[in-house]
Amino acid sequence: MVLSLLLAFALWQKARDQLPYLLDPDASPPARVSTSDGLIAAMLFFVAQGIAAAVIIGRGRVTGAAVLIAFSIGGAVTYALMRYVYARAKTEGVPRILSGETSQPVLGLAWGLAAGAAGLAYLYVIGFLGLLDDVTRDNNSYADLGLWVVPLGVIAAPIFEEFIFRGLIYGGLRRSFGVWPAVLASAAVFAILHPPLAIVPVFGLGLCTALVYERTRSLLAPMLVHAVYNACVIGVPTFFV
Repeated sequence: MVLSLLLAFALWQKARDQLPYLLDPDASPPARVSTSDGLIAAMLFFVAQGIAAAVIIGRGRVTGAAVLIAFSIGGAVTYALMRYVYARAKTEGVPRILSGETSQPVLGLAWGLAAGAAGLAYLYVIGFLGLLDDVTRDNNSYADLGLWVVPLGVIAAPIFEEFIFRGLIYGGLRRSFGVWPAVLASAAVFAILHPPLAIVPVFGLGLCTALVYERTRSLLAPMLVHAVYNACVIGVPTFFV
């Protein structure tokens, strides 16, 4: 339902951008980052990742290295193509990784620790309720990634997912709805693309990264939030429990 509403909004936003220019055939709206850009980027990312995985793995065994490489190829292809299109179209509001003095990496680290602590508390609660065994059983392929899950979760995922979900989807939503509706909607989309029992903490992560992105107007801080969160929820249960 969330994805359907997001798609409907993306179409409405495109139509609204065009309406003031319909009576003037020589004029066109300025190119700006839109929600549809984020949806296109997300689809491109998943398709490119799937194709790369099929080529790399073939009929062989799924390994952590193969998953990391396929994920990175999908993210790199998406990032490069979107940047190329934006450069050709001279698009306004393209998200940047660095933004001078407003990047605030310390803020990203602090929010990441807070989100990570909340994620660990959630893991403790569902473990106490006996639900953590179900998560482990339903995600054996994730467990089989071994130590490759560390660069996947701490480096690759923060870089590529923050560009798509905060830079494009949140950025597009914010342009039409304002801060809080965009924060909530982008966090909801981000969360529903994760396993069901992870939706609650990932939704919280989406809130934190969107708010940090709004504060800094650069992707570095939300990438650090994402990286620290993943380091906490992956590293603490794996290496210290």
